[in-house]
Amino acid sequence: MKIRIWSSGERVWYFRYRPKGKQPQKIQLGSFRLLSVRGARNRIKKIQSDLFNSVDPIESRKQWDGQPTLSEAIKNWYESGLTIKNGYRKNTIKTIKASFGPWIFRKTNDLNIRKLFGQMDDIRTKKLNDISRGMMENFHKVVTSKSPIVANRLVQYLKIFFNYFSSSGNSRNSYSFVSGMV
Repeated sequence: MKIRIWSSGERVWYFRYRPKGKQPQKIQLGSFRLLSVRGARNRIKKIQSDLFNSVDPIESRKQWDGQPTLSEAIKNWYESGLTIKNGYRKNTIKTIKASFGPWIFRKTNDLNIRKLFGQMDDIRTKKLNDISRGMMENFHKVVTSKSPIVANRLVQYLKIFFNYFSSSGNSRNSYSFVSGMV
């Protein structure tokens, strides 16, 4: 694994591998800005596993590119999963959206909340596979400094969201890092 810094200042993760019986190849893992070291290592483990199972890593990479960000996935959940038809009450839907608004989507005029944004990762722009337990724990800690009740509710709502996302066939991953947080 290595990082390349382009003349523009953009930093990009790369991994060099050698498929059986072929020349060494290099695959771009993603931008340093969007992909943590842990995320890059996880992608490398996936590539090595694929190579062991004779799967082309380039095809696997297409799955990463198709992975939605947290913001995109939650908006999709609003449309298809968080509905009255699926058993949610109108008031519950309204409450979940109101909780996600300032903390996930960062739509707020409250200066006290805005000051806290600098203390946590902007998880709305992260690909779902790149969100780590550490990010979620920090998110919970920062929100707790404003309101412990809201922090615990947000984690519960995120559990509901990740369970929906995992069970709807959108991901092969388990988002178990959210469980056990509250």
